Amino acid sequence: MDLLGIRPATRLTEFQRSHLARNGVHDDRFPPTVLGEISRLTIPAVELRRRPLTVGLTVDSRNPHERDDAFSVQKIARNYLVAVSIADVTALLCCDGPTDLEARRRGSSIYAGSLYIPMFPEQLIELASLIPGVPRLTWTVAMTFNEKGKRLGTQVHESVFVNRWAMDFEEAGRIVLGQESVAVPLIAESLYYGRELAQLLRERRKPLLEHDSGLLDNSGFHKGEEPLTEEGVIGSLIVEELMVATNTAIAELMIGKSPLLWRCHGLKGREVERGQMKVEIQELSASSDETRFQALLEQRFSPAYYSTKCRGHLGLGLDEYTHFTSPIRRYPDLVVQRLLRVLLRKGSFRGHEQREINQVLDPLAYYLSWYPQHAKRIAADVAGMPRPFAAMLENSEKMTFARLCSLKSKVFERLLKLAVNSNLAGLPLFLLALKKRGFTPASHLAFLFQKSFADQQIQDFVLSLFEKYESEHDYIDLLNNLAVLERWEGLTYLERAWPPTRGIRLPRYRGWFRASVKGKFLGVEPRGAPSGARKRVKEKAAFAFLKAYLIGDLVEANWRWGL
Repeated sequence: MDLLGIRPATRLTEFQRSHLARNGVHDDRFPPTVLGEISRLTIPAVELRRRPLTVGLTVDSRNPHERDDAFSVQKIARNYLVAVSIADVTALLCCDGPTDLEARRRGSSIYAGSLYIPMFPEQLIELASLIPGVPRLTWTVAMTFNEKGKRLGTQVHESVFVNRWAMDFEEAGRIVLGQESVAVPLIAESLYYGRELAQLLRERRKPLLEHDSGLLDNSGFHKGEEPLTEEGVIGSLIVEELMVATNTAIAELMIGKSPLLWRCHGLKGREVERGQMKVEIQELSASSDETRFQALLEQRFSPAYYSTKCRGHLGLGLDEYTHFTSPIRRYPDLVVQRLLRVLLRKGSFRGHEQREINQVLDPLAYYLSWYPQHAKRIAADVAGMPRPFAAMLENSEKMTFARLCSLKSKVFERLLKLAVNSNLAGLPLFLLALKKRGFTPASHLAFLFQKSFADQQIQDFVLSLFEKYESEHDYIDLLNNLAVLERWEGLTYLERAWPPTRGIRLPRYRGWFRASVKGKFLGVEPRGAPSGARKRVKEKAAFAFLKAYLIGDLVEANWRWGL
């Protein structure tokens, strides 16, 4: 597919495939039934004749894996006329067929560094992608915006799209800045006016988050592996804002008339005002402390998720939002395409029809919210695994105790995390080696504490470690290793999952401190203690809370570790 300007999937090694399989994640191979169905797929000639023709351009990362969205922008008087064309994958696939079911199982394509595992086989990606000069079946969303960026109208129809020009973000940015020229007026106008409109749209919705994060997906398109230049940022802004506007237009078109998979995002709690949060995020993002910025996101925001109920998208600053613009790489977009086709033909769904469809969509929304993120995390381990590490883990059963104890600290730490995440048979040997090495560096303990709730042998190991420190009255070492005092200043130790549970009974401790629940945080604070004793009291209280939480005596399962 390189000749078509589309990069093929990554060919995984057998060890990488086994690592994914151990963690319940699919790999790069497709079942024979899927490949058989794909080999028979063609673009129906009747559809090419029936649908109206649309032209435009595609702007993607350099060497993209697929091209599923295109656009054109014109300015007439003071209004912007936008036509966004999206690959019509559902016109090629049979619902509930082998390929559709496999794509549903995968949920989305996986991008993890240089590793790429597609949702569809290469033949279908080629057949659906908007390749330059080749007619493709698409959906076209025609929108009109005024000079302030307000959308005045939306029309959606099936179409045949011909890509007049394919470029990357950097090339688009250079054309906008006048560093390069293009002979086709439609292309130049689309980029110039596209940038004007994108700036208006971004300013109008005032997004809370404008950064890439695992917690939030802005437009859902893949920006590539390399950081963007100044020119690349301009090109990506145009595409991102047009795709966000298209997804929003589809959501508003379907609301109240059809069941829908809404894309939702919000805070974990209600105690922080949106304006206050935006100021805090701007201050953090302006600094160079990327770790602190990411920690704030994880602490305050829930990950974006799918739902059959419209709850708004806080990060994007939108009341209604869905996913429609990336059907080659995201399964929810296929669901929305199918619902839209039925809606346009029927006019609306009846109440009982919406309820019946929502009963099917509810479990699907839950699955599509968590599985792709889980798969991406596991794939990131594979993608970031140097070959020597892979060889060691592949033969972990043959790894000797002396060899593990002699490894350099950074190498051992990386291997330990991979061994825990991969559920390797040699894990007990790794834990013994960790004990022999003196539990250094500190990050080992925080990592194992988080993993202890999913693995009994890790929990037993961590609990024995707690008992060791308790017998020696050496609380501060353990707390420092768990980064508790540094992260929470010794005041707040556990974070409760949303929604909060009422009537929680806390254990009583003797001494100069009291337990308190405020909002979603459980904390301790000294009371009536001399200044010299306060720090020691905090350390002891924090240790008691952590141990009680570890053995399950403190609260029920709806509590989670807040590192």
